[in-house]
Amino acid sequence: MRKFTEDTYCKLQDLLGQANWNFINSLDIDGAFTTFITTITDYLDTVAPETTISIPLHKLRCEPWFTKGFMQTSKTVEKLYRKKCKQPHDYHSHKILVYSSYRNLYNRLKRLARETYYCQILSNFKNDINNTWKTIVIGKIGKTHEKTTITEEFKINGQHTTDPQTISNEFCKFFSQISCKLQDDISP
Repeated sequence: MRKFTEDTYCKLQDLLGQANWNFINSLDIDGAFTTFITTITDYLDTVAPETTISIPLHKLRCEPWFTKGFMQTSKTVEKLYRKKCKQPHDYHSHKILVYSSYRNLYNRLKRLARETYYCQILSNFKNDINNTWKTIVIGKIGKTHEKTTITEEFKINGQHTTDPQTISNEFCKFFSQISCKLQDDISP
């Protein structure tokens, strides 16, 4: 990640303004492009070097059923995996067997925790269909998608139209005829 500030932009602009670009005319197109990109990248690295950022685990978005215990267990599974990778491919090795059994237990418990969590939530909303569907959507997708814009232009018979009446009539015609078309396509 690069950190850009107003000062960074000014420094980059100064460096690019002071650069000698005359050599580009004497190169072939590929050489000129490569030299141009290399020069810009070098200047960019000078004024705004790339840095690696790390996001703390507590800042990461987790599933609501994913507890601190699961987080710790996932670290243990990762450590066991690294130890397993150091071993040659001896499938009867103790470290490989420990990793496999621990990983399988971890995955089984994750599935059970997710299932238990959503069963409990759905049982709380068993008489409230709106919250039931919200829970199902959040559980399947992981986040809600709010649609704030509706397409105003549609392509009908090869022509783009924004007339609401035409669009409405075409939708009505499509949905009233689709069952007949599907019925004709499906053989008994």
